[in-house]
Amino acid sequence: NMGKKKKRKVNKKSPVAKVNIQELMESRDGGQIALRGYSYQFLYSCNLILSSDADTVFTLEGIEDVDSVKYSDGSKTITHIQLKYSTQRQDASFMDSVLKNYLEAYLIDKNRYFKLVYDFSVAAGNLRKLFSRNLDNTSREFWKTKIDTIKKETSFWNWSNFDFEDFIQRLSFENVEKNSLEKSIEESLIKSFGINTDNISLFANGIKLLCFDKMESHGEISHHDITQYIEE
Repeated sequence: NMGKKKKRKVNKKSPVAKVNIQELMESRDGGQIALRGYSYQFLYSCNLILSSDADTVFTLEGIEDVDSVKYSDGSKTITHIQLKYSTQRQDASFMDSVLKNYLEAYLIDKNRYFKLVYDFSVAAGNLRKLFSRNLDNTSREFWKTKIDTIKKETSFWNWSNFDFEDFIQRLSFENVEKNSLEKSIEESLIKSFGINTDNISLFANGIKLLCFDKMESHGEISHHDITQYIEE
């Protein structure tokens, strides 16, 4: 009967027992992957605060990994920064959860800005076009459709005056390599505080602990706090 579709045989691999403890340990790498992401976030936060000016206050682990509030002439600019580290190449599907997070905040307050700081290689196509702020008609439609899918899942959010163009121009993207951050923190300490190189790791570690405490408590922190901490 031509109408009946043939069932395709799917070769399911049967699970194989781990041969030794080393192999078992290598298979349980979830914690390690999570820690790499945390240490990237952590080093970036320390570096950002050290290199900021007096007019900016940061909240670590706020709405996003880092919330930055810059005060200028009586007004403030709020930017939510999300950090992503991966050893895998990423494509457009990577942005699903990121966009959803950004949209939830944007629909509550449309005056905010959003930044993705990343360390991974970017596949050619819609993601690269978004990151380089170079959307053609095809990729613009692609991202509109992606947001429409999020909209269907979150119909209870207030989408009444959502503006795609406004939202997209509030996004920015920056590639920062994790292995450059440690060095950058030390250079900032030498430049701003004149700490000599023999003691630098003591001060760098002290600042990292300060940032870690702030991450745990959703605490606010500024360049001034770090200055005070170093002077003490």
